Amino acid sequence: HPRVQLVIIVLIIVNATMMGVATFDFVTENPSVDAVFENCDKIFLSIFTIELGMQFVFRGYTLFTDGWLVFDFVIIVLSLTFQSLQIIRAFRIFRALRIITRIETMRNLVTALFDIMPRLGAITALLLLIFYIFAVLFTQLFGHLELSDDYFSRLDYSLLTLFVMMTMEWADVARECMAVVWWAWAPFVTFIMITGFIVFNLIIAVVCDAVAVIENKEDLVGGAQDFS
Repeated sequence: HPRVQLVIIVLIIVNATMMGVATFDFVTENPSVDAVFENCDKIFLSIFTIELGMQFVFRGYTLFTDGWLVFDFVIIVLSLTFQSLQIIRAFRIFRALRIITRIETMRNLVTALFDIMPRLGAITALLLLIFYIFAVLFTQLFGHLELSDDYFSRLDYSLLTLFVMMTMEWADVARECMAVVWWAWAPFVTFIMITGFIVFNLIIAVVCDAVAVIENKEDLVGGAQDFS
């Protein structure tokens, strides 16, 4: 029922918000306040468990034929199983992911991401190849330079530096290298242009195409229902 769905969405949001607030000092350093948050979390988990049980009563074993309901089931069962383990309990925030199963737009986006996995795999392989080529190149070109940190002294360091550079945090490293080698800007700019503008735009284009395909399918289904 739409109202029940809305209530569950609100509860998931409130539960996730309280988990975030529970990380502040005024909660962690005060046992009584921390206990209140823990009890509230148990109440939320109980409500989610009851809701899942009602789904099972209504749907029976056909519940396991719906991927989104199976996702709900796994999240709740894991929360119940590991709620007594302190380390595992840190992952209970993943219960917030259940909101994806409740909002159609989010479900469509996740479905689109899964649909484009083969094409994303090809783009990922291309990106890894580019990373490896430039990591070897940067190690050979700048590995001998005395910089403020070991940016390019080894291949693994170069890979990590390139990953950081891909997030557009590259200007400081480039300036350090240019202070020693004036032409250092050329490989830096080339790498940023290839990874930051070309590869990422390919990923965005593939995702947008997948979302458009799903929306077209929904329009076709809606049109068929209206026609019937």
